[in-house]
Order: sequence, then structure tokens, then C-alpha cells
Amino acid sequence: MYVLLLSAIKIILHTNIGIGCSIWILAVFLSGISKYIDSYVFLFLARMISGVGEASLQVTLPPWIHEVSPEGSTGSWYVEWMLILIMVN
Repeated sequence: MYVLLLSAIKIILHTNIGIGCSIWILAVFLSGISKYIDSYVFLFLARMISGVGEASLQVTLPPWIHEVSPEGSTGSWYVEWMLILIMVN
């Protein structure tokens, strides 16, 4: 039972990461298109969608980092992830 639960969590985690990245990439594309549409409202909505994608990644990536990182370097992976978040935003 425990093994099935862990497998389901891994599948859900990877699915959420994929969906979050897809939403974020779509929102970045829409933000770029807003210049040619010349609409501030369109840019605002695209940035709101971008926030949804980033939020889903910020929730699902730390457990994934904990799962994937080598035994002694989990902390450094978390620090790198936080530095990337600061630089991108």
C-alpha cells in the first residue's frame, strides 16, 4: 500500500511540474504577443497566468528536489533553486 502511495505521489508531482511549466511558457509567449496587440489588459492577464504557472512550480519543485538530489547536497540544491527564483523575478 505504501509503495502504491509513493508511486502515485511521484506521478502527481511530475504531472504538476509539467503542467506548471506549460502554463508558464504559454504565459510568457502571450506576454510577448501583447506588445503587438498593444493592449495593457492583455499583458496584465498574461502576467496573471504567468503567476499561476510560477506558483505551481514553487509548490511542487522543492519536494522534487528533495527526491532527486544526492543524499548530502539537498540544501545546496534548495539554495540554487531560491537564487534562480530571485534572479528570474
